[in-house]
Formats: sequence, C-alpha cells, structure tokens
Amino acid sequence: MSTALTGQHIGRAHYAVRALLERKLAPAGFGFETWIPLNAVGTGGPIPQPDLIAFVTGGLRISEQRARDGVTTLIEAGYLATDEKHALALTDSGRQLWTRISDEVRPVTSYLFDGFTEAEKATAASVLLKVTERADAALG
Repeated sequence: MSTALTGQHIGRAHYAVRALLERKLAPAGFGFETWIPLNAVGTGGPIPQPDLIAFVTGGLRISEQRARDGVTTLIEAGYLATDEKHALALTDSGRQLWTRISDEVRPVTSYLFDGFTEAEKATAASVLLKVTERADAALG
C-alpha cells in the first residue's frame, strides 16, 4: 500500500482500532455502537437523552433508531439512568463497567500513539478533521 494518504488508509486504521476495542467490549456483551454512548456519558457526565442520541447518530453516521437502540440497551442493562435533571447518567454498575473497559483500553491507546511527536499527532488530527468536515459537507 502506498504511503500517500488515501481513504483506504483511514478506513483500515479505523477498522483495526475498532477491532481492538470490540475485543475489550465483547465480554461485557455489547459492541461499538453501544460503547459510544456509554463512553460519552462516562467522559462528559450526564447528557440529555435527545442530545446523546444526536451525538451518536452524528458521530457514527447511523440512523436515529440504531442510536436509540444502543442507548436503550444501556438503560435496560442498568448502566444508564435518568438523573434528577432528566439527563442520562452512569449508574454505579455503569460507572464500574465504563471504568473497567476504559482501564483496559488505555494501554492499547497508549501503545497505538506511542512514538509519535506532538506535531505529528496534531498534523494527523488536523488532516482527519478536515477530511471529516469535507465528507460531512458532501453528505449534505
């Protein structure tokens, strides 16, 4: 494969990293599309359900129903619940699960990015953000 950046490089990197993550998620009984809302709430705190659905729908480019199904799975499993402000928050079991998976993923993430300078990571982030913006614009 050529070293000139193409969509193939981006896709292969995405699926390779996703496969690593899904290995960590499999023992918990759910996949990538369910991890995204759990991680969003775990990292950002309580989120109103419509905002969480919009975040997942926009981020993963999936239907609203698929995003809703993933969130519903987390609620029904007891990992997310509505807080006093009517936002979805981690339950105690949700926090334990999110912490365990995050702790398992952290060394993998460190390994993947180890050895790159901050400038290289900044350049890669800039290119990927621009590609995403252009793809979003093309999608309308």
